Amino acid sequence: MNLHVQHIAAADTDNQVMIIAESFAEACKISKHSVVVAGHRTSISLETRFWFALKKAAKERSLTVASLVEEIDEKRSGNLSSAIRVWLFQNALEKNEKL
Repeated sequence: MNLHVQHIAAADTDNQVMIIAESFAEACKISKHSVVVAGHRTSISLETRFWFALKKAAKERSLTVASLVEEIDEKRSGNLSSAIRVWLFQNALEKNEKL
């Protein structure tokens, strides 16, 4: 089955690199990203789509990605990458309820 999603594009403000995910498979590709949380460097593994959503959520709150991840980290009880996905999902649901 060949599933396609809408083109996803986001400018990486750090490098001004345009990243485009053209297919469902690309949106689901997992990449590791390094962030500093509570003064310690850690890596998070997120699918392309979740990484874009995290960057967008941080920008909407005028935060860095690391600052938002630190907020999520303070509230989590399990795996950090999973907590980020759940937070993003809950955030999307809350936005949808306000429409």
